[in-house]
Amino acid sequence: MRIQPFVKTIDITGLKSGNRLSFENVYLQYKDRVFFYALKITRSEELAEEIVQDVFVKIWTNRDKIDPKYNFSSFVFKVTHNHAINVLKRVAYERVAREKISKTSKNRITDTEDSVVFNDYMVIMNKAVKALPPKRKSIFDMSRNKGISHDEIAEMMGISKNTVKSQLVKATKFIKNYFAVNAGMTI
Repeated sequence: MRIQPFVKTIDITGLKSGNRLSFENVYLQYKDRVFFYALKITRSEELAEEIVQDVFVKIWTNRDKIDPKYNFSSFVFKVTHNHAINVLKRVAYERVAREKISKTSKNRITDTEDSVVFNDYMVIMNKAVKALPPKRKSIFDMSRNKGISHDEIAEMMGISKNTVKSQLVKATKFIKNYFAVNAGMTI
């Protein structure tokens, strides 16, 4: 991977006004540096690639808030740093939740009564997944049950990776709430 040479002039005014060429120039100038900075923080190429995409989506969607008086490079790396930290927090939370569920399920299967409780939770989980809207249910199934990556799901369904992530977040929140209401269990 070759890092693009630094270009001193950035057309912030063009970027703020929605000029795609200005945005493309910013992307080409910063994408590799954002990737390596995110990689340094996360130590994961997959997460770093995800962060690069998310950072530039954030820059584009919030371009009207960019203040040309401030150093644009500092802004880009601050957005990258903050987003990388948030991604790491999300990954850690998901890992802890999976471990909690795994430990709970392993401990509960030790005798008949606990096995019945576990089966009841699985029935509730399946009902929660079935209650999801069709598109969201399909995305959730592909990601969580079949292990398909966000990029592959986006390509297969003809949607953006951000839409995939958004749908997974909504599905997870729905399932957590469903468990809280129907099983008295918070995840």
